[in-house]
Amino acid sequence: METNAAELTILIADDEEDIRDGAERILKRIGFRVIKASRGDEAERMSEALRPDLVLLDLKMPGGDGMEVLKFIRGMDSRILVIVITGFATVETAIEAMKRGAYDFIPKPFEPDQLRIVVNRAAASGARPSCSSRRSCGPFRISAPRRAGSTPSSPRFPTGCWSPTPPAWWCS
Repeated sequence: METNAAELTILIADDEEDIRDGAERILKRIGFRVIKASRGDEAERMSEALRPDLVLLDLKMPGGDGMEVLKFIRGMDSRILVIVITGFATVETAIEAMKRGAYDFIPKPFEPDQLRIVVNRAAASGARPSCSSRRSCGPFRISAPRRAGSTPSSPRFPTGCWSPTPPAWWCS
């Protein structure tokens, strides 16, 4: 079952107002509900109270380091997908974010199309308004598209990922 964008809520957690507002415009045009936080502690409170389906998370914010916010969100509800966005992008940072459970990593500045593609991919593969819209409700999520002859109970997909938190760029 494909997820409808109008069913999903995205939290944008970034201390840069231009990034928050620009991402909000892009995502609302697609049909997502958007909430915003400008500080790490605010993002934690909003995540706990509102349980967004997906979080766009900056790593460098006042009120809490993004990696700590990522840890908090993943510990609170591992079904919430987190896409890390940062202007301090390094391979090491991306790997660390993925190890800690981020779904994907987008370096800033990013193009609107890049944001749309990653968010739509996340929404289609695992963001959940309810378990019925996911391909799996357990600790595993299938990020690869279904292929002819494969099922979620297959031990693996021909060229996809089968992991609790595979980053999108690891999957072909």
